[in-house]
Amino acid sequence: MKARVFLAALLAAVLCLGATEAPNVSVHDSAHVAPGEIHEGDVVVILGDATVEGEVTGSVIVVLGKLRISGVVDQDVVAVLTDTQLDEGAAIEGELVSVGGRLDRAGGSRVEGEVVNLDFSEFVPFSHGFDLSGLWRFLFIIKLVRLAALFVILVLIAALLPRRLEIMAAAFPTHWGWAIVTGIGAYAAFVIGFIILVFTILGIPLALALMFVMLATKWIGLAATMYLVGHTAGRNLFGRDLSHLPAVLGGYVAYALLCLVPFFGFAFALAMSVLGVGLALVTRYGSEVPWRGRPAAPVAPSPAAGYAPGAGEAPRGRVIPPPVIETPRG
Repeated sequence: MKARVFLAALLAAVLCLGATEAPNVSVHDSAHVAPGEIHEGDVVVILGDATVEGEVTGSVIVVLGKLRISGVVDQDVVAVLTDTQLDEGAAIEGELVSVGGRLDRAGGSRVEGEVVNLDFSEFVPFSHGFDLSGLWRFLFIIKLVRLAALFVILVLIAALLPRRLEIMAAAFPTHWGWAIVTGIGAYAAFVIGFIILVFTILGIPLALALMFVMLATKWIGLAATMYLVGHTAGRNLFGRDLSHLPAVLGGYVAYALLCLVPFFGFAFALAMSVLGVGLALVTRYGSEVPWRGRPAAPVAPSPAAGYAPGAGEAPRGRVIPPPVIETPRG
């Protein structure tokens, strides 16, 4: 792109900040160059519409408005967050830069310089009216935002609770069934309890607290399952054990890719949430052995551990014979 295009864009930005008028530059909230009319200098419109049916000897800059050209512009055209329409016979002798708005060009329009079109509205849901494509973009953006937030949360959990993630991951192979049953029951209890609390004025804060606890439980359980996936992948693919954060992030990548699959992603995310909640509850957030498992037998201290008997106490493993009392002879 030529340097004057950048100067034109810079001029538009300066005008947005309230710069004073320059020579041959007039700022309007709307502008109309009628057919046969010749406008000397530049046309700058902010928060308004501009229509060029005649000729403009300078540049045309429109910010946060609409621009329609059917005449001739001798220099550049810059449209910032503006919908631009070029009709049949429109001619631009310089460059055309459209940033953040739609550009509609008729077949008979002519632009001598470079054309730069960055249409942000294509990424904004319902920007062209309500339709299925807009709804799909909206749901996709929501999914990306949720995945980004989950990424940050998982990094914090992996840094703060590494040992608990290990315990939950180790319990998964033998307790995944109980985790699924517990997760389904927990979700059912959460929905019923949340509805009951919401319909009572005093229970609304408790409902919000219950929702936060449920979310925290799900996040911790998801972090444990992702740690297990990443740890297993590290052993099978790289032949070594990954540390906590790389293992969690490796599992997160697989989780995020599957969640983005249409239709399947929703069911997969729901199933993982149920499993994560159940795993966290079964292992009591990784604080101890699962409640369905057998308690570990206490381990007696080894004699080699430096055990020192107290006064009058015999060392373990030895039997002290009774003391021999000698009777003094007559």
